[in-house]
Amino acid sequence: MNRRDFLKRATALGLVLHASIKSAWSANHAANNRFFIMVDANGGWDPTSLCDPKGNTARADGRGLINRYFTNDIGTIANSPIKYAPFPHQQLLADANAPALRTDMPLRSFANFFNRHANNLMVINGIDVETVSHSVGSRISWSGSNQEGTPGFGALAAANLAPNNLMSFLSYGGYDVTANLVAATRVNDVSVFQELAFPNRFELEEGNQFVLKPAVYQKIEQAKQQRILRKLQSTSLPQRRAALNRLLNTSTNGLQNVISQLNKIRNNSPNQTLSQGLKGQAELAAAAFAAGTAASANLTIGGLDTHGTHDRDHTLRLAELIDGVDYLWNMLELLNIADKTTVIIGSDFGRTPFYNDDHGKDHWNITSMILMGAGIPGNRVIGATTANYTAQKLDPTTLKVAANQNDLNAIKLTPAHIHVALQQHFNINSNFPLNAPVLPLFS
Repeated sequence: MNRRDFLKRATALGLVLHASIKSAWSANHAANNRFFIMVDANGGWDPTSLCDPKGNTARADGRGLINRYFTNDIGTIANSPIKYAPFPHQQLLADANAPALRTDMPLRSFANFFNRHANNLMVINGIDVETVSHSVGSRISWSGSNQEGTPGFGALAAANLAPNNLMSFLSYGGYDVTANLVAATRVNDVSVFQELAFPNRFELEEGNQFVLKPAVYQKIEQAKQQRILRKLQSTSLPQRRAALNRLLNTSTNGLQNVISQLNKIRNNSPNQTLSQGLKGQAELAAAAFAAGTAASANLTIGGLDTHGTHDRDHTLRLAELIDGVDYLWNMLELLNIADKTTVIIGSDFGRTPFYNDDHGKDHWNITSMILMGAGIPGNRVIGATTANYTAQKLDPTTLKVAANQNDLNAIKLTPAHIHVALQQHFNINSNFPLNAPVLPLFS
């Protein structure tokens, strides 16, 4: 790989945009024992079809059913307040227009997930994002603020935990604004890591691999460094000098560590391959954590903005989401970092508790979040909604539904409450104040 190709591919990953990489690799090897993963259900998910089920009873206002479940049997877990929606698989199987069900996804994947992880899981219902705009809702849900430019929690976590790591904040999309606290390493293709980690290897057209001799490659590296030094001496522009300094100090050791962890995952796979989609994102995030190169990651799955054929499309995407998070946890356990990782699952907003004329659901300002892993009190539900899916106000001390919903001291949960509590609970410092009191969400 020549220098131009290296820069092109590294730029695609965000690597050469990294701030303050001087001596980064010595800092990289200092153990980081905390990791955060944000899983963005992009487009606006429907919690009544997942973690805030309402059954298939009709609304009192004549708008029909909140959900057309095949059964009204809402899923419950022994000795747990957590509930989940019955997966309407029979409807989907009977629908000639429904996509083929994936053979690797159990029909009752909601039940499998919630029963397996209940003791490690917190559900927060009745969150009011106060908007039905995708961009605004995404910003509020993942930063706690409506103010443009506010960094998301993933960026804050990375800046606090590992600001000098080469890929401190990995992002597959979603709300990944960083406010220049740390660079977001935006990823499209995992195969790029293989090329960047081993720049002395070349794939020939026949599929054979050619590797430069160490002495030859060393001369190329020396020539590259000398060229960068000459460029540094001939330029006085601060940003250009900073970029050249970062390139001068960049090492491939950390990338090779990531590849090593990905190989562990590949070798554990029945087909000896890496995955695609959300599962593939999970693999890279877990590998980057275990390699010591990343501290936080944004994963994302789309297809949830179902203004039509909601029952056919939305619940299958939710099943893929939940199946992907379950797989993520498997990868964290495989690489022995599950006990150090916190996972936060959320979306732009919710969806209407009734159907439109196209059998879809439109935007709704009430939503839920699911948290799991390190530092999260499991087997717990906070917040609630009414039978018609409107948010219930809470007592700010007990976090139970306020007996008097008109009590001026009662509060309606917003994303700001969640983020303030997250920052305090995990000692994540921020210079971006949020307009919300500290609630004992995680005590």
